[in-house]
Amino acid sequence: MDAQTWPDSLRVAQVRIARPTDQLDEVVRFYVEGLGLHELHRFENHAGYDGVMVGLPGTDYHLEFTSHVDRSPGTAPSAENLLVLYFDGEAPMFEVVRRLGEFGAEPVTVENPYWAANGGMGFADPDGWIVMLVPRPVVLMPGCAREGEDTPQTHREAEGRAEGLSELTRISEDLGLYDDIPGEPLKRQ
Repeated sequence: MDAQTWPDSLRVAQVRIARPTDQLDEVVRFYVEGLGLHELHRFENHAGYDGVMVGLPGTDYHLEFTSHVDRSPGTAPSAENLLVLYFDGEAPMFEVVRRLGEFGAEPVTVENPYWAANGGMGFADPDGWIVMLVPRPVVLMPGCAREGEDTPQTHREAEGRAEGLSELTRISEDLGLYDDIPGEPLKRQ
């Protein structure tokens, strides 16, 4: 099995994460205007449900938000329910951070210190669900792959990424997004 394809026992063609909201228009606006995703499809009054799918055109994964005529539960179940978006570096992540700031979204403190220690920044959508932006993809260290599989990163590459986080921390401090104590979680501005 190729590590980049679904296993034969799980031939998935598309992935969609769906959740209800009582603030459909506000949530869609956050993900489209604030985060930068595209509205892919919208439906109304389908068995009492309205909904919108957002994502990136031409991809086989998207988010779906629905609202029922009789109202839908829309609060986040906990602060650790995250949608994590990994970027290929600090610059593309900070483009999104700036756009979210212009949109009016502020960084939020998250419970798990791992995210701040790794340059992550969280932003709550109108329902309180946190979108975590992380400047680098997860690095699998040697020994983390299943037996017989290759890991996509070497330890040396992982060390290089860690050095890059120092630059991200400097930029974040310049923007006033971190406390003066290294490793502290993000603070509200």
